[in-house]
Amino acid sequence: MIQPDWEVALLALTLWREARGESVDAQRAVGWSIRNRVTKGGWFGDGWAAVLSKPFQYSSLAAPGDANLVKWPEAYEASWQMCMAIATEIHAGEGADPTQNATHYFSQNEPPLWAYKMRHTVDVGAFHFYEQI
Repeated sequence: MIQPDWEVALLALTLWREARGESVDAQRAVGWSIRNRVTKGGWFGDGWAAVLSKPFQYSSLAAPGDANLVKWPEAYEASWQMCMAIATEIHAGEGADPTQNATHYFSQNEPPLWAYKMRHTVDVGAFHFYEQI
């Protein structure tokens, strides 16, 4: 069984790689969209590690060629410490979900094809969040 501390660190690494240049609110929203996948299970995977490492879902963890795939935070870097704090809260289920049950997000200008089959829930920072319908 994966230890929760390891799961928190993996979630924090994902937040750091996916959203470190964004606001705390945007980082938190990305984290909650991940938590929503974990709680839904099914196609998304069973548990934090399965959801986060699923191919082609979080490019910063599982897509060859993504520049963030090889980046690592410094232990005392402020952005890493913030991501660890956010990940700890989200892993424990503390706070409210700012994404309104979103399981997907994107940050580019043009929506990916999958977005047209989902319900837009909210925008936070550069991220656009969506829920399966």
